[in-house]
Amino acid sequence: MLLVAALRREAGAAMPSVAVIDPADTVGLGVAYSTTDPHHRMNVRASGLSALADDPDHFVNWLAVADPSVAPHQFAHRYHYGRYLAEMFERCAGDDVTHIRATVAGVEPHADARSDVRRDAHRDAHRDAAVLHLDNGKSLTARRVVLAIGVPPTASARFTVDVALGTAAYVPDPWAPGAIAGLVDAPAPTDGVVALVGTGLTSVDLALSLSDAGWDLVAVSPHGQLPERHEVVPSPAVNPPTEPPNDVTAASFIHWVRTTCVNEPSGWRAAMDQLRFRVAPVWQRTPPEHRRRLMRRVGSVWQRHRHRIAPDVAETIDALVSTGRLRLEHGRVVGVVAHRDQRHVVVQRVGDDGQRGDDIIVDAVVNCAGAPGIAATTSVLTRRLLDDGVLVPDDLGLGVEVAPDGQVVGAGGTISAVVTVLGALRRGVEVEAIAIPELRVQASTAAQRLVADMATPPAA
Repeated sequence: MLLVAALRREAGAAMPSVAVIDPADTVGLGVAYSTTDPHHRMNVRASGLSALADDPDHFVNWLAVADPSVAPHQFAHRYHYGRYLAEMFERCAGDDVTHIRATVAGVEPHADARSDVRRDAHRDAHRDAAVLHLDNGKSLTARRVVLAIGVPPTASARFTVDVALGTAAYVPDPWAPGAIAGLVDAPAPTDGVVALVGTGLTSVDLALSLSDAGWDLVAVSPHGQLPERHEVVPSPAVNPPTEPPNDVTAASFIHWVRTTCVNEPSGWRAAMDQLRFRVAPVWQRTPPEHRRRLMRRVGSVWQRHRHRIAPDVAETIDALVSTGRLRLEHGRVVGVVAHRDQRHVVVQRVGDDGQRGDDIIVDAVVNCAGAPGIAATTSVLTRRLLDDGVLVPDDLGLGVEVAPDGQVVGAGGTISAVVTVLGALRRGVEVEAIAIPELRVQASTAAQRLVADMATPPAA
């Protein structure tokens, strides 16, 4: 949706023909914004949520009418943001922007328009096109294709799962349609407990929804810590970030971040809010082995401090912890198996030393730890593009290789003139690639290039 708005903004009357292929009835909601739970709020202040890079007050002005109770420095409900995006799409739609309710099953180069272009080679982008095959048996040809599919689903977990467990006992993906309906729609049993594997933002959302349904909760992760909270009123940074190291290693990267946070009079939150927009080029200069070391040593620390939760959400979570309705446990989950009484589930874990810790016995388990990596994806489209070499996993296996402007880098280091990626699939290369402030910049940059590309007729 952000890209459609950016294209309309950039192209004006010269808007190219755009097809948004999405099986949902409403464009713009996606997984994150289709929730109707009033506890679920955005993790970015309203003032930072404009969908348009050149109009920073766009969302604030919309929200002033939709929900005047939320000030610009506060955190809007997620369903309101979904409404905002859906209304934007309605305004952008027309003869030149259509919504096709389908799923893309494959993307392949047009038979008469192929060109592999090396990173350092001159590229004739206008000769290329692609054929998109849809799950309804139809196909269409497009000169440019943008993948904005979020994190592709995976059937795998970071731990073993007993095949004897039914869907009521183990939820592999809480964001799949109807995944937690069985837990929230029926009354929870007396003293019923659900285990959340992971203690990140997804676990926070699930804790809010499941506690409302009457469940007690236990959240398990290697560090056993929840995300940090935003300040009620933000303190703007006073100092610019410390200059990044010339020779980037895991140690020098950590020193750069720590020094910037320590030297900021307004506090580490203000420092982190500045670093998020400066970290990508430093990350890209970090050798792959040092990136992997950083992810192992401080990946969870970065996530907890960068992706913070709204103050009122934090207060609700604190109340759950203080009353014992949410328990935080330390340990790496290695298995989820059926209990001998067949009514309960056993969560198996190990400590930092690799020794087995005490098992946790619960009524159900929800996997909030995320996918183990793109190589395990069950997405038909992603799997096919990986197999065909159109997409190549990044060094960490979190997403795919992309050029600085989001064009995919395929097998052999070739840059696709046709396929561009927006969003989560860029996180291994850019680190910060999933929040609205980053997404709207990605969309604006892509829109400028795409409009320029489409302004030139394709070569014969």
